[in-house]
Amino acid sequence: MWFRVGSVALIGFIAFEAFAVGTVLPRAAAQLHSTAEYSLAFGIQFAATIVAVAAAGPWVDRAGVRAPLLAGGVLFAAGLTVVGCAPTMTVLAAGRAVQGAGGGLLSVVLYAMAGRLITADARPRLFAAFSAAWVLPSLVGPALAGLAADTIGWRWVFLALAPLSLLATAATLRATVGLDEGAYRSDPAPTGRLVLPAAVAAGSTTVLQFAAPHAGRTSWR
Repeated sequence: MWFRVGSVALIGFIAFEAFAVGTVLPRAAAQLHSTAEYSLAFGIQFAATIVAVAAAGPWVDRAGVRAPLLAGGVLFAAGLTVVGCAPTMTVLAAGRAVQGAGGGLLSVVLYAMAGRLITADARPRLFAAFSAAWVLPSLVGPALAGLAADTIGWRWVFLALAPLSLLATAATLRATVGLDEGAYRSDPAPTGRLVLPAAVAAGSTTVLQFAAPHAGRTSWR
């Protein structure tokens, strides 16, 4: 039960943020008077996720699920907190990167945990719940985010999720009590083989996102 509740909640929070950010980020950029970094703040989360997903598999194979799960949950919550408290768009973008890294780790670890904690005949129901945890935020996330931004402020779209994601991480971690991971550990492929290409792709994407608005502004001048 702990794993089902915690994992579905975590995926729901990751999905809600992914769909809500498009609604609130323009308001954040306007309030922080830095629209030039908008594209960077929007896309750097995805770039960080790519690197984290590449690193998560070998980490799980080598160390088990507990450490990556805890790291992913803490990074995701910390990134949300940084975004919610950001005084500038540069800090906001940094928080988005941290949050993306956490979400990438969680995305891999939760599926690895499903293979270790859930029987084969019960996995289709769990994966259906995972899918629903993505679908529902896509329907209501932007509207709820817009309502929150209009009433209590855009920062709370991120800050409210931080403690909830930590609680969901704790519930999911509770499910690993008594789990013998010795049978699951394996000798993974060198992490660099996966992480280096992902880092190059993510870095290239980040540079383009940062350079495009500045290049446009330079040509306009």
